[in-house]
Amino acid sequence: MIFTGHVHIYERTKVWSNFSNPTVFSDDVNETHIGEGYTFNTIAGIGGRPFEYKNGCDKKDCSKFAKTYSKGSPGVLYVTFNPNGSTNQADAKFVNIKGQTIDEYKIINDKIKNLNDNVSTLNNSLHGEINNS
Repeated sequence: MIFTGHVHIYERTKVWSNFSNPTVFSDDVNETHIGEGYTFNTIAGIGGRPFEYKNGCDKKDCSKFAKTYSKGSPGVLYVTFNPNGSTNQADAKFVNIKGQTIDEYKIINDKIKNLNDNVSTLNNSLHGEINNS
């Protein structure tokens, strides 16, 4: 996950597998999966300064972005890690100062999910060995 805030816009990429030559790894804009070799970038730099770009996405190819916002009211990005005890998830929401939710998505760490599954399998295996001794 990459979060930055210098540029005075809000934008979130889709999941990319290469940032030097952006290759969209996933088009899902509601569940953002991250793992080895793929991630996303969010720029949330409009906490009160005027927008840097006034007409939406300033890129030549906006299809590689899940959300762009450069018109309207400034806002803030909230990220809640481990919601409801989840060990591989975060919930993100960008809300403007009028209280409008502009962007909302889940971040799911595939590597941790698999690691947790492996730990659970190991724990079950060890528990079985202890009970059988």
